[in-house]
Amino acid sequence: AVRGSLAKYFGKGGPKVVEENLICVQRGYDEVREIPPDIMQEETEGRRAILGKQVSDLMTEGAVTCRPDTPLAEVRELLSERQISCVVVVDGEGEMLGLLSTTDLARAQSLSRQMDESLPELLPDHLMTRDVLTTRPEESLTDAIDRLVSNRVHRLVVTSDQDPKRPIGILSLTDLATAGPSSESP
Repeated sequence: AVRGSLAKYFGKGGPKVVEENLICVQRGYDEVREIPPDIMQEETEGRRAILGKQVSDLMTEGAVTCRPDTPLAEVRELLSERQISCVVVVDGEGEMLGLLSTTDLARAQSLSRQMDESLPELLPDHLMTRDVLTTRPEESLTDAIDRLVSNRVHRLVVTSDQDPKRPIGILSLTDLATAGPSSESP
């Protein structure tokens, strides 16, 4: 029956194409294994653990910030001291202008090597990501996770309900990874 279906869809390619596809189907049948129940149970528990939770339940409170004109050496030192991978760039009133990550710094360093010169005049203002994805403390954790995944980013800046430009924390992939069911087990 499988050979007949493959012949119908791949027959125009000739008998060799049909036979090669049949080999693939047979290998898939022979090599695919059922996912063990304990792994499925852990995944289900992990999903249940976030249902009903809000961003405020897992976020890291207090965003580490810098100014747009802070020297990059100071930013690197701050990142290293705090063992974090980004800072929120804020203006004089504490309103968010962008996000500067270790990835942004690595790109700048790579660029300076390619140009065979140092770029000491670069500042956070030149390197930061200006279109920052945000969340609010009361947003559902599942919605925030969906935004992280769909946008392929590592973190969301948590902003104040009263002032959507004022950062109050970070929700990162690290926060999510450390909050799984295994970390809640005795």
